Amino acid sequence: MTNREALQRVLSLYSKGVPAASARLSRRHIWNKLITVRERILTQQINKNQKISQWCYQTVPCVDMIDVPVVECPCVPPLGMYILRSKYKLPAVMASMDKQLFQAVMSMDGSVKYDESEWSSKKYKKGAKYTSTKIDYFIHGEYLWLTATKKPEKLTLSVLGADPIKWYQFGYCCDDQKCIDFLSLEFPVEGSMFESIVELAALELIEGFARRKEDVQSNSRDDVQ
Repeated sequence: MTNREALQRVLSLYSKGVPAASARLSRRHIWNKLITVRERILTQQINKNQKISQWCYQTVPCVDMIDVPVVECPCVPPLGMYILRSKYKLPAVMASMDKQLFQAVMSMDGSVKYDESEWSSKKYKKGAKYTSTKIDYFIHGEYLWLTATKKPEKLTLSVLGADPIKWYQFGYCCDDQKCIDFLSLEFPVEGSMFESIVELAALELIEGFARRKEDVQSNSRDDVQ
């Protein structure tokens, strides 16, 4: 299912539960509810140590990397190694701190795959006999950092992003973003999970409308009194 189809499915269910005259939802409002429900369900699975389906990850095809002066690096690279950083800050990943959030970080042709590391461990890496030249990545200060023997200009990654469209926008190296219809891209979720997310998103929107309507009526009564 595409992002557009996901939006349309929620709106269709919402319209059946709320009078048409009141169904004045913006696509942004629907989208925010969709991704909130998706994140909640996937985070629950992660916290229960359940394996996340590969269909829930999205491929970010092009992440610009830049060479960073040593004085700006959060750690000193081992001799013969380079530290690179994503050109722009990463969009938000899901709230969980689990390592399942990034399924893969690799070269654009897939020939080189980088292991995950942690910034807190970098201070020990320089003197490590067997791991000092190991190529890996870590997240620090909302940026993706890379320790490598070469300087790749771009990377590809697979991620559980909080907002898939923001990750799509972040990861398409296109001078004119208008050349891509992000709503036509896949809504990253397993097929069996799609209907549950759509139905729950629509239900919460309907319940939210009911609460707002009740509050307005209550205020009106208070004003009259």
